[in-house]
Amino acid sequence: MSGRGSAYDNAVCESFFKTLKSDVVDRRSWPDKAELRTALFDCIECFYNRQRRHSSLSYLSPAEYEKITIKQKAVYTKQCPPNRGNSRLFRQAGLTLTQPRLD
Repeated sequence: MSGRGSAYDNAVCESFFKTLKSDVVDRRSWPDKAELRTALFDCIECFYNRQRRHSSLSYLSPAEYEKITIKQKAVYTKQCPPNRGNSRLFRQAGLTLTQPRLD
């Protein structure tokens, strides 16, 4: 992602893992790996991605930000001829893809 010697990508990962560790792992003891795995999944999928607001995403959750981004890409690429990438974006955004008229 970033160039050699740049710590920006690492800082994002470190922040995420610090939050995950303090919110889930360090709260109690985990006698079973499967139980911890389930708790981590719930934390990431149910809370972190869908409810928690992120300042780097204009205080939106990642799920909300992704939905908005997909719709913006779909609107931006609406006039482009359909290809694999565009049709997938349109389906995800709930839009239909039409060919531009070449009159």
